Amino acid sequence: MDTTAAATQASVTVATIRTWCRKGVIAALKVSGRWVIEAASLARRIALGAKTVTITPISRDEFEAAVANLGIRHPFMDARCLGEYRAFKATGEYYIDGEYDRLMVARGKALAQEGWTPPQPRPQQGHRGDFAHREMSALTGLSSRASRDECHYCGLDPRTCDCI
Repeated sequence: MDTTAAATQASVTVATIRTWCRKGVIAALKVSGRWVIEAASLARRIALGAKTVTITPISRDEFEAAVANLGIRHPFMDARCLGEYRAFKATGEYYIDGEYDRLMVARGKALAQEGWTPPQPRPQQGHRGDFAHREMSALTGLSSRASRDECHYCGLDPRTCDCI
């Protein structure tokens, strides 16, 4: 049986069938670049039912401590964790099946329960032109008052902002 027929029979996507074949979840051989799936093995997998995963939400401190134990110095922040959780919820599968991804999904679930939303980018107040305009100002020494008194990125006083 091919991957399309197996996906239809199992009510999953073709990508899921290919993943099952690669991981050895179902018995399959690759012949001329295509998976040939053993029907009895697929039937056993369908009988087992879908894998249920229980996700326990974790706090920010728990997430950072667990990530530090994995040796990761700069973990992804909340927006990425929430995105990973939403993707997991939609597909039922981890993007990459590893401990770090499980932690991101768990942190994302906590954020979703809290109703957290990612911050929106700040509008560019005081924006007076593009890169070419800034370059010309730097070369000629002539710049407008706004570009001297405002940060190009946030519009605040450039001596106090933390953009650069």
